[in-house]
Parts: sequence; C-alpha cells; structure tokens
Amino acid sequence: MLFRRIITDLETTEAKLADVVKERDGLLVRVKELEEKISRLEEKLKSSEVTLIGEEEKKADPGGIYVESSRAELIAKIFEVESNMIETSTSQFHNAIAQLRVLNPGVELKMEGLDEEKEVCGGQIVTPPDEEEEN
Repeated sequence: MLFRRIITDLETTEAKLADVVKERDGLLVRVKELEEKISRLEEKLKSSEVTLIGEEEKKADPGGIYVESSRAELIAKIFEVESNMIETSTSQFHNAIAQLRVLNPGVELKMEGLDEEKEVCGGQIVTPPDEEEEN
C-alpha cells in the first residue's frame, strides 16, 4: 500500500514536472521571440534617429562642410564665430563713430553715454534687457 502510494505520488510529480518543463520551454521560446522583436525595434529606432539627424544636419550644413567634424571642433567653431562677430560689431561701431566725426568736422559730438552694447529705445539710449530675462 505504501509502495503503491509512493509510485502514484511519483507519477503525479513526474506529470507535473513534465507540464512545468513544457511551460518553461514555451516561455523560453516566447522570451527569445520578444528579444528578437526588441532587437529589430531598436535597429529601426536607430535608423529613424540617423535619418532624422541626417535631415537636420543637411538643413544646418547643406554643403556638408562640417559633416566630418567632431562635437568639440563644432563647439570651438561656434566660439570662434561668436568672437569674430563681437570683434566685427565693435569695429563697425568705432568705424561709424569715426565716420560721424569726419562728416561733422566742426561739430563737437557728445560721446557721453555712447556704448556699443546699448540701444536706442523711445528716443533714449538704454541698456537692452538680458536675453535670458526675455525668455
């Protein structure tokens, strides 16, 4: 009787184990399918990002001049251009003052309050608001 019970329990346990093994094998197949799907979607996403970046880069650099430049080189170029713009605007400001003096040789020009970084607003020379404050 005990022996028969042990055999029955063993058969029941083996049947449950077989079911669990089948379920595990099915889940392993499903996991593999999902991993492959994730991999395909990641590749598709990378391709989409590259296409989008490529289109944005083409708009910003239609001639492809900077296509091979590193991020550091591009940042250095931005600072160089910014510096050149400031130097040019300063030079143009001083050139305009010199031209006014040449065109008005007998007139004493009032230079107090004149500043290349100020602007005329409402008939007065004022310091413009910071760009950060406007945003």
